[in-house]
Amino acid sequence: MTNRYTHILEAIAEQGNTAGAHEALELLIVHLKRHGREKLLPKMARELANTAARRSARAASVEVAHQRYAKDALMQAEQSGIIAKHAKVNHELLSGWRAHADGQLIDHSGKGALLAIYQKVTT
Repeated sequence: MTNRYTHILEAIAEQGNTAGAHEALELLIVHLKRHGREKLLPKMARELANTAARRSARAASVEVAHQRYAKDALMQAEQSGIIAKHAKVNHELLSGWRAHADGQLIDHSGKGALLAIYQKVTT
């Protein structure tokens, strides 16, 4: 039951109509209270949060070592087929950038090169 309500709310939210989504949520809350099912609300909130986290993890992203690499990294990632809106600074990268989407990773960072050298030396 929770999944059905959650999927309906997601579908309404994806349409981009904020007012419609807000109204649908209000009507759903009234409906659940009327039928004594308001205990589903926390479960639905958790499910929506989990779904948002899964979407965020699967979304295309570009990470840069320093903000100065952002513009170039976004352009190069786009040429490789990974389109992200903005680049995030990842301080674990020593230099350069890396991008990933749909199981594809493009690594142009110093950390990736050092890990490759380490793996060659230790094997």
